[in-house]
Amino acid sequence: MFATNRSLGIDLKDNRLRLAYLAAYGKKIKLLNYTSLPLPPLNDGTLSEYETAFVESLRNFIGKNHIKPKQVIIGLPQKDIIFRKIEIPAVKPEEINQILEFEKLRHIPFVDGEVNFDYQIIRRKEPNKLELILAAAKKERIAYLLSLFKSAGLSYNRLELTTFALFVGLHPQLNQIENYVIIDVGLEEIEFALIQNNKFVFSHSADKNTPPIARLIKIEADTENLEKIQAPMDEEIRILADKISEETRLLLTGWQQNNKDLSVQNLFISGAGAKTLLADYLEACLGIAAKIWDPALGINADGIKLPPEGAAAVGLALEGMPESVHGLNLLPPEEQTVREENSVVAPIVLGVILSLLLATLGASYLIKERQELERTNKQIAELKPQLAEIEKLTTRYRQFEEQKGNLLKLTHKTLSVLEVLKELTIKLPTDVWLDNFKMTHKEVEIAGYAESASNLVPMLEASRLFRDVQFTSAITTGGITDEGKEKFKLKIRLESQEDSEAEEENGAAR
Repeated sequence: MFATNRSLGIDLKDNRLRLAYLAAYGKKIKLLNYTSLPLPPLNDGTLSEYETAFVESLRNFIGKNHIKPKQVIIGLPQKDIIFRKIEIPAVKPEEINQILEFEKLRHIPFVDGEVNFDYQIIRRKEPNKLELILAAAKKERIAYLLSLFKSAGLSYNRLELTTFALFVGLHPQLNQIENYVIIDVGLEEIEFALIQNNKFVFSHSADKNTPPIARLIKIEADTENLEKIQAPMDEEIRILADKISEETRLLLTGWQQNNKDLSVQNLFISGAGAKTLLADYLEACLGIAAKIWDPALGINADGIKLPPEGAAAVGLALEGMPESVHGLNLLPPEEQTVREENSVVAPIVLGVILSLLLATLGASYLIKERQELERTNKQIAELKPQLAEIEKLTTRYRQFEEQKGNLLKLTHKTLSVLEVLKELTIKLPTDVWLDNFKMTHKEVEIAGYAESASNLVPMLEASRLFRDVQFTSAITTGGITDEGKEKFKLKIRLESQEDSEAEEENGAAR
């Protein structure tokens, strides 16, 4: 039986190339090959060594396996992506991009034009509001990665978020489970994905203070005597479980503020650190059933070993299958167009174009040009009222938000400066320091330096006192006082004391 489709998933986390090559035979999926290839550490002076190893490893895998995939999906780790949940006025699907051109400036802390972005609709929250997930990655980073794939002679179709790929790989294996958290415990970082009502709704990575699983793996590899390593391994896993539990609680607390009925049923653990003992600790800490995820479930692996760390690569490859769920695509728009032209649809499109050309051979050049000009002018005239209406809706929406804020100022108490400073001290990581703090009746502005400024937003929004955390300027790197750290400026809307007390009472009642 011939394969109806072949797909290659490429996961770039942990300074490794993880590659999963799948084929579809009807509705059955077969794993043709999987490998995990280490790359040199990307330190000062090793860029060329890293690039050479990257390109040669990819070329060798493609050549050795005679790979000719129709689909190639590349996964970006969460640390390279800014991920936000936002609300916009309910407009037609074709008008959403126009709204986001305005809204992205409020939520993405980079200069306009520096990022590629994509979105997915989560739900219609109210009759006149849409809830979306918005992801963005720096163009410079994307262009660099794509240049490596081009050097290896490999074309590509999608540039995806690895946490969404985990959802793609796990989702078909579940029956009645609707709400769950996926935790990918990598060698250098930990990624979280929240699934609500079988929809991917949030993604987050732990900060740099998270104990790296690489240390645990090293302990395990240093000796073959299990009795000697059991105690230090147990302690490392316990420390890791405590950190993961803390991050998971923050994620769920922040989400439950606007989704009161959310009840998470399971934790699914993947990655190099997916250990049974870790799952047991997490289940005890959080009171939620925790399972190690076997990415080979539902796939004919045909004797190929597929460890939990291969889950993201498999999920990426599954996205290349015709009936799969598709997520966010962060390829540049012009690259997406090229891929579509090279797809299996191209012969059909070319056939239609050829037919049209043959049918119009008798018409003169001037007549065709006039008809095209009239058609274009007509389309422009039809779009003008729609664009005007969108601008009007956006203006009204912002006016309503401003009026709402003014009313809240009149009806709610003000938090004290000490309360706000205490909450900032609790929520901000230890690597953050502030050089500016300004507080008004219902708003706080802070500025300073952090190892990873983009991770501060979800941390602060998990607080019961803070809402609508936004960057007010682009993130920059380095400075006279702390070279290498990221400089940021944030604006935070404050909850009133009455709202905070009500949240506490509701939490106690539950």
